[in-house]
Amino acid sequence: MLADAAQTKTSTMRTQKTVLRLMRLMLVAAACMASIAGAVAAQAAPPGFVPQIIVQMAPASPGSTQRLSPAAAGNRLMSLAAAAGVAVDKAIPMSGGAQVLQLPTGSTPAQLRSALTALRAQPGVADAEPNIRLHLQLVPNDPCYTAVCQGQVPYSNGTFGTGQDNQWDLQNPTLAGAAAINAERAWDSTTGGATVAVLDTGILSGWPDLQNQILPGYDMISTVDAQTNPLGRNANPADLGDWVTSAESANVNGPYYGCPVSDSSWHGTFIAGEIAAMGNDGQNIAGISWGSKILPVRVAGKCGALLSDVIDGIRWAVGMSVPGAPANPNPARVVNISFGGTAPCGSALQSAIDDATARGALVVTAAGNESGTIGVPANCQGVAAVGAANQNGGKATYSDYGDGISLMAPGGDLSAYNTDPGLISLSNSGATTPSSNVLRIEQGTSFAAPMVSGVASLMLARNPQLTPASLLALMENSARPFPAVNGLATCDTSAQSGDPNNPSTSPAAQNCNCTTATCGAGLLDAAVAVQNAVDPVAVISATPASPLTGASVTLSSAGSSPSPGASLATYQWAQTAGPAVTLSGANAATATFIAPAPATYGFSLTVTDSAGHSSTSQTQVVVTAPAGSSGGGSAADPLELLALGGLVLVALRGGRRSRN
Repeated sequence: MLADAAQTKTSTMRTQKTVLRLMRLMLVAAACMASIAGAVAAQAAPPGFVPQIIVQMAPASPGSTQRLSPAAAGNRLMSLAAAAGVAVDKAIPMSGGAQVLQLPTGSTPAQLRSALTALRAQPGVADAEPNIRLHLQLVPNDPCYTAVCQGQVPYSNGTFGTGQDNQWDLQNPTLAGAAAINAERAWDSTTGGATVAVLDTGILSGWPDLQNQILPGYDMISTVDAQTNPLGRNANPADLGDWVTSAESANVNGPYYGCPVSDSSWHGTFIAGEIAAMGNDGQNIAGISWGSKILPVRVAGKCGALLSDVIDGIRWAVGMSVPGAPANPNPARVVNISFGGTAPCGSALQSAIDDATARGALVVTAAGNESGTIGVPANCQGVAAVGAANQNGGKATYSDYGDGISLMAPGGDLSAYNTDPGLISLSNSGATTPSSNVLRIEQGTSFAAPMVSGVASLMLARNPQLTPASLLALMENSARPFPAVNGLATCDTSAQSGDPNNPSTSPAAQNCNCTTATCGAGLLDAAVAVQNAVDPVAVISATPASPLTGASVTLSSAGSSPSPGASLATYQWAQTAGPAVTLSGANAATATFIAPAPATYGFSLTVTDSAGHSSTSQTQVVVTAPAGSSGGGSAADPLELLALGGLVLVALRGGRRSRN
């Protein structure tokens, strides 16, 4: 028995030791897991990540259009966030009744996604989406953006109008290249007059070509930076620079971690010069619409811009109120936004664009520079999405293309495939802060968009009654056909890579021949667009845009416009294709019908104004059968779609040359 007892005691001791070993191992494992978790938590957020959420509030009561005051809306949102279990630091009021929720410092993308899900489930929230940062476009992986290729066509000391040193893009296309917009003939009728807002990096107003061309603008950048934006939002839209050093980009704890290293771009001044630099003054360059005024709205600074600042900038530019900002006494009729990114058009941005459109302003956007599908904001509804053509009229090597492009305009193409001279405008020699004024050559859809903005301003000078939809319809209808350049492939959307960080190298996605299926209506023609601006324009919109069988479809003429000084007097709707339907309101401004079956239905609208002038337009409505019982999918996550977590200024930084 003693032996048995001893054996039992020994066994018990062994078991206890084993348990102790296991406990020590578990403690070590737990410590390791805690250490790993702490390390993960301590890791810097990915480049470009912004721990903010843009929230649009639902009406306080169903059907109500009354908005709470900014302070009351902020308090309500903080309460909703608490009810949803979302930790936030503060709520920042935006235009349009929206709010920006600031998450605690150190928040991760996973925590932001969780907060988005929780907020969207709250009855008082209409929508919630990430706030994202806009930053300068990275240099494309193209052979001619290397140091060997840069500057191969240096400026001479001669005058403009010779060799590579001229504004070919504004001249006669039969002499200067197929993509030239023929502004010279447009200037026979007008040199402009409508205000154009440039939402960008601000303005260098010291340029002689911009004297008397600039209206009082606003700095809409909400983020304070000691070097480039020490006052936060304020009434001075001057461009203080947007450079990023390698040390700033590498600092994981700094505000510019992961931002592309670059010198200051002076991007906004270049665009302002394209649109409205004083012409016929014997110096420097001529803007497309030098009789117009530029309204500078600074939304992009060091490492770019926040989407929330751009949204507020749009509304302020067209004369709407923005919390904390003074009223804008000079509402713009054209808003130029040369930003782009690979994300869907969020509801907050679309709402701002809709508001601008309702105020009579055309929003002009750059298509993007990834040789792929267009991104935001070019993929928003109601905008003019502008792609870039090279001098020969083909697609510029870098330009995005495909569904959603409105038309193409000169953007320059300093690639291995072309000797295109690029576009010339106003800039500065300062690598950081402003120094000496210089002229500079650039390329990108950033600089194709201002071509359309300038022509829109010319058209509005001839006919201020043109609606945004009429402006775009006239430019599309007056566009020149795309040429077929020998030896080039036809642009094909199937050649797109689908990855904006790795653009396709296929000839059908690079320097290729455009078609209306891939590059919009054609090449911008200023002369014809301005000539046709005095005609009435019939414009049709259908709601819903993609109806199902049995749906009631409304056809509207709201975007139509009369000739100058007249008013729209009569409307005539007619069906032109598809199974027969009954049109209610065939002689009214809007007509409706019930879609009887899946098919393509065609309709025409003829408007006649009080001066007796008429215009006819046609449209198609595609009706589909209701979806089957297959399971649905979730929407794409904007945080996963955004390259480097943000949008980009669509300028190509590698093809720059300066002239003092």
